[in-house]
Amino acid sequence: MTLIKILVCVDASPQSKKALEFALTYCKEKDVVINLLYVGEGMNIGHFSGSYAPEGFSSVMKDMEEKEDKAIMKMLEDLGKEVIAKGFEYTPILARGVPRDEILRVIDQEKITFAVLGCRGMGTIQKAFMGSVSDYVVAHANCPVIVWRETPW
Repeated sequence: MTLIKILVCVDASPQSKKALEFALTYCKEKDVVINLLYVGEGMNIGHFSGSYAPEGFSSVMKDMEEKEDKAIMKMLEDLGKEVIAKGFEYTPILARGVPRDEILRVIDQEKITFAVLGCRGMGTIQKAFMGSVSDYVVAHANCPVIVWRETPW
């Protein structure tokens, strides 16, 4: 039997938690690995980079990012316990960059069978200016993508 690799994109939102629950509920195969992906956009130090940064600034930023990484890995481990409890293996993945680009990179790099994303339900104006990560991933992914959204009924 072929190994099925499911990518579930997670953050601290209730929607991503529901996306994971969805993936675990509807997954009936036993040869499955759930890849839990968190994409951090990184610390935006803006004009404080390079020679303009106050002394010690970059080490403070690096410390902050390391603390954030530890907290994120803890969250991924906690979600991984739910995956293990359902009888599946999991792989935690922490990436830094633009979320839509990192999701597509991981899909290709890990040879993902299908991906599950939560949807925050941005309004029309916000979506027009920012774009939707889930819309972009659905349009450009090299695998099927399920976008979990709360139903009103």
